[in-house]
Amino acid sequence: MVRYFRKLENKYLVSGPAPLGRILNYIKRVKLRQYRTSIRGPRVRDRLNLDDWTVCFMVGIGLLEKPIYSPTLKLRLTKNGAKIYNLIKILPNFPDNLFRAKFDMIRIKFNLKSQNPDIYNSLREIFLKSDAMKNLAIFLQIKGKNKIKKSEFKEFGKIFGVRKAWFNRVPSVLQIAQFCDILEENGRFIRLYDNNYIRDFTIASSEEAARNIVKEDLKEIKEKERKPKELDEDEENFLRDIPTNLVPQKRKVVVNLVKRNLRIAKKLKRLYGGKCQICKFTFRKRNGRKYSETHHLIPLGDSGSDSIANITILCANCHRQLTYAKVELGKLRANKRVIKINDVPKEIEYHQTHLRAIGESDIRV
Repeated sequence: MVRYFRKLENKYLVSGPAPLGRILNYIKRVKLRQYRTSIRGPRVRDRLNLDDWTVCFMVGIGLLEKPIYSPTLKLRLTKNGAKIYNLIKILPNFPDNLFRAKFDMIRIKFNLKSQNPDIYNSLREIFLKSDAMKNLAIFLQIKGKNKIKKSEFKEFGKIFGVRKAWFNRVPSVLQIAQFCDILEENGRFIRLYDNNYIRDFTIASSEEAARNIVKEDLKEIKEKERKPKELDEDEENFLRDIPTNLVPQKRKVVVNLVKRNLRIAKKLKRLYGGKCQICKFTFRKRNGRKYSETHHLIPLGDSGSDSIANITILCANCHRQLTYAKVELGKLRANKRVIKINDVPKEIEYHQTHLRAIGESDIRV
């Protein structure tokens, strides 16, 4: 069995509650020396007071050096703490409300992903490399399930000597994990998204993490509808159109679009005989069917519509180019749309039946 990281005392590895906004605000305060007391705790009514729970947890996730408690307490940022300070120093203070900690964290994640994705990715990488987060991953690895009751996290507290108040302490770790898109707290359960990280601490890109979240949503819906849980080829292809800055507010929209688009995609593939609308390439799979992929000209997560006008049939190579290269879309004229891929002009050619359906659609691309 994998052994837990215990380089620090238990209180540093699971101490909490420590809202994400408070952690980020404390980084600024420590750097600027805007604190003055070692008598810390949430009940001390002092504007410059730093609460002990948050300070301990910041040591555990590698943002503060382990403090020496004295009347003239001095806190120092680690290299990672200083790196985060340089990233966030010009940003306004983050929301910090103990009783709304989960909602504040979701708001912080939303704002950073949409407005400061580089800062979000840097924070995510630092958090996931910390011993506190690795210990959580080891615990989840031992549990060996993708869905866990929140009450089971009492066991995690006991491992580190926290036999009481587990509900106060463990959520600090869970909140950071949810910020990093490793898991999600939902009612009485915790649902896991990134099994690679849980298995071997491999940090996936935020783009891959976003796709994992939507993939799990799709699987859950299919299971409720008594359909095969695993995603088919078209569903996997649609997930490639999800952008890196997917945010929680758009998840349900994206999932519903994918579900509705599948029927359209299958009809269009038959219409084009599996051939790419740009280069006309296709090949036969082992089952004899011709291979092609579906692509949204405007990605689903970027407010792309579920209209037939937004869907094209492509080969794998052209699909990757339209997904990752610099693309300029021209107007649809006659039966062709001129596009530029990295400034190189190409054409998307449309079948007349596809054109008629686009003409009957209320949405134009």
